[in-house]
Order: sequence, then C-alpha cells, then structure tokens
Amino acid sequence: MGWFWNTPSDSAKDTTFSHLSPEARAFLEKEAPIKPSTSQAGSSSPTSSPSAAKEVDPTAFSAYGPKYSDIWAQYRPLGVVEAEAKTPQMAVEDVYTSYKERQAGIGRAALENCVFEQAALHDCYGNGQLRSLVGCRGESRTLDSCYKSQQAFLKQLGYLSDANRSPEVDEKIQMHADKLYREQVKREAQIEANAAAGRPLDSPSPDGEKPLS
Repeated sequence: MGWFWNTPSDSAKDTTFSHLSPEARAFLEKEAPIKPSTSQAGSSSPTSSPSAAKEVDPTAFSAYGPKYSDIWAQYRPLGVVEAEAKTPQMAVEDVYTSYKERQAGIGRAALENCVFEQAALHDCYGNGQLRSLVGCRGESRTLDSCYKSQQAFLKQLGYLSDANRSPEVDEKIQMHADKLYREQVKREAQIEANAAAGRPLDSPSPDGEKPLS
C-alpha cells in the first residue's frame, strides 16, 4: 500500500491524511464509502470534531432533560473518542478497507445483475464436452462484457459510496444499473440489425419500435 502516502512534512504530521499524495486522496474521496478526513488523529482536544458536537444533543437521550446539562456537556460520542485514539496509518487503513469492501460489493451486485448471462453459460457447459470446449466462447464473452459494464454503471451511479445511506437506495441504484445495461444491449443489437439490413443505424426496428436514446 506504499503508493497511498508520501513522506509527511513536520508541519503536517499530526493530520490524519496529510501523508497521502493528492492523487491517492482524490481516489479515496471518490471511491471509498468512508471519506478521508482532515481531523486530528492523535489530538486529545475535544474540539477535534466540532461537527459531531453540533449534530448530537446529549440531553435528548436523558429522561431528566437539561437537569444535568453540566454533566452532559462532557459527553462525547463513541465515534469521536475512537477516532482520536487512531493513528494516521490506522485511519488510512479504515478508509482503504472501506474501499475494498465497496469494490467487493460492486462485484457481487454486478454478478447478480448478470444472472441471465451466467445461466446461459451454465447451460452451454451442460450441453456436452465438445460444445463447452469450442462453442461457449460467445457466452463467456457476453458474461464478461455484462460483468464489466455492470461494474462501470454501478460505480458511476454511486453504488455503496455512502456508508450512512439506506440499503434501499443502493438496491434502487443496482436495479437502475441493470436497466441501463439492458437498454445498452438492446440498442447495440438494434444497430447491428440495421447495419446488416442496410438501414440507417438509428432507424426504428422492423416491428416499429423506436430506437433507444
């Protein structure tokens, strides 16, 4: 993982991601659900995460309301305490782990969306040894194309890009990615059919269906 960081300067050693190269930081900002932060990793100051203090009202969890506000004023969320105990390297590892988990999740979703292509290849392999050795290359290429295209759509649509997002949102993104791929396949087939028949590439199909835009 050496490419993820440069040698930090003395003035920036205490920041969590100051040792990342600009390219690596931009990459993680885009691809990892847990985003790089500029917060102090090893500082013991309670002001290291001011946004967390604004977002959480500790008295809201107390049956006594503001009665013990002086005690609740010392409350700090567990996430803030854990973040302060992490070294810069641990913080980078957390972000990189979230990136790897997202990549694995995208791969699983892409395979789920390519279930028809997987079934076609499985059926081809089951039709005899000779066909599986010679005649399944088309099905294999189709599955590979589906898998790579689905991955690309899922990434571009932001699948699993937010660790705090509802799973229902990512499920809708997965379905939309599959819809986009099916439309792409349909359009490519229509273009090939038009080219074979000598029709303009963007002309409607013989059954009257309009070309996809």
